[in-house]
Amino acid sequence: MIRERIEAQRGMFPYARSITYRMSRLLAVIIGCLLVPLMAGAQYAGGNGRGTVLNTLLPTDCSGEPGGAALPGTPCDDSDACTIDDLFTCTCVCAGTYSGDADSDEICDILDPCPGLPFLQDGDLCDDGDVCTADTVVNCVCVGTFQDGDGDGTCDANDPCAALAFLAPNDSCDDQNSCTIDDIVNENCACIGTSSTGGTILGNWLVADGLTYVFSTAYEPGAVYEWSILPDSTDWVLVPQDSTVIVTAPPINELVELCVTVLVDGDCFLQACTELFVMDVGVQEDPVSGPGFTIHPNPSNGLFELVRTDQRAGPASFVVADATGRTVLASGAANGQRTIIDLGKTSPGLYLLRLGDEQGIQVLRLLVQR
Repeated sequence: MIRERIEAQRGMFPYARSITYRMSRLLAVIIGCLLVPLMAGAQYAGGNGRGTVLNTLLPTDCSGEPGGAALPGTPCDDSDACTIDDLFTCTCVCAGTYSGDADSDEICDILDPCPGLPFLQDGDLCDDGDVCTADTVVNCVCVGTFQDGDGDGTCDANDPCAALAFLAPNDSCDDQNSCTIDDIVNENCACIGTSSTGGTILGNWLVADGLTYVFSTAYEPGAVYEWSILPDSTDWVLVPQDSTVIVTAPPINELVELCVTVLVDGDCFLQACTELFVMDVGVQEDPVSGPGFTIHPNPSNGLFELVRTDQRAGPASFVVADATGRTVLASGAANGQRTIIDLGKTSPGLYLLRLGDEQGIQVLRLLVQR
């Protein structure tokens, strides 16, 4: 066996690598990092590039494996998920080509679920540039669905009243209420009519929460009566009995409307509403003043003085009721700055003073103590 040592000359061939001869049939030329076997038995030593060849040993590859296949130009893994075509360089460095970032969202294309849509993936909301569509990413494409809530062929974005087919503000409409006339679409796109009939509702103007009260309107044989609380009947209990209704209020302090619509053979017979003040008897605070008025002394032995606190014009009407809603002092008028309210003949307890003037209605509490 022949043992020879060939040292690579770094000045002339900086990337020269060692080669090994086996038997007498081995010759190779080193140019850069390219090894060209010239004889049939020649083998590439590669590997560490230290230039040492033992004719009895196999050369090491780029990963240090004797006789291994990890040679320059062969595939490898540079552990960077964002690169492709990873190959060993002639200096045995594993390097890949950056896959790019087509949508400039700082997520490389390989890891980007939708390389053409910045920061988006399937199922996300997107914008296809069409105001008439609601858009979602499907298969990495921004897909729009035409929006037409009223089915009139005009998309919601361009429809002046998206919930009313073929209608716009000030158009005539039908509010489906047989008790109204001159129905018209208002500026909020609601179809509103004017009541065509009037009626009255009998009963207390004051109700206390938890107690039951009976209200009634005109009786018409064969009529259908529809009772309701406006603006919201939530937590109210209404037990209709034709032209009468039994009402139980929730624990609130506010003004509401009790309304009834009476239909005869499907046509409107009458429609009426009345204001109710609901008193929460569980509330401990007793308001003794309101906008424009104050009352004192309170509590008192039955004599109260109602005093105007501003320069409101016109009289104020008032009614006093007990906690059950029964009127104890019929309608009076406060024409001056000071008005005496005499409850001297009433029993001790809580009373409600209902004041009404051009500014609206308010309710003050009066407490009689003896």
